[in-house]
Amino acid sequence: MSSKRSPMTPETRTGRWTARLGGLAVAACLTVAAPPALADEVGFDRVVRQLAGYCARGPATGCAERAFDLIDANDDGVVELEEFQRLDARLRVWAEEHADELHPKDRRALQLGFILADTIGIERAMLLYDEDGDGALSLEEMTADLVLDDRPLPEIVQAREIVDWPSLRRRFGATAMIFDYLDIR
Repeated sequence: MSSKRSPMTPETRTGRWTARLGGLAVAACLTVAAPPALADEVGFDRVVRQLAGYCARGPATGCAERAFDLIDANDDGVVELEEFQRLDARLRVWAEEHADELHPKDRRALQLGFILADTIGIERAMLLYDEDGDGALSLEEMTADLVLDDRPLPEIVQAREIVDWPSLRRRFGATAMIFDYLDIR
């Protein structure tokens, strides 16, 4: 008995890729800024796998909360620029160390995330989301353009409902064309 796959249309391909990117982004957010005790390779990798598993099955709102709590390494209730910079640096190291183990689509999704971070800039992204001007992001500010509910994150991403695209485009202005150029939507 042969199993016949349905043809990959551009929309199907983009939807699957977006689902992978969203899952990896949340897993990265959940794990990269882990407390110093988890900064070693074995601990970091364990946290990545545990939290990615939670985000795959648990409610997306809980996934975002866990991500925020881990990024907020000093537990002050907001995420500062330095915490995001540590997240970016640690994720890049982790991705390089595990490149051979990652599925090619996951590797490309991570590379795309790095391209976006380098193009838009962490500092600029923080400024765009810092609604109260305190120089840090609250959970509400950080998730302002995301549509999260009690469904698991992959379900929301696959349905292409995770991003409030009009809001994101207003926030990023002309820079939003990078999402079109990279075929993210």
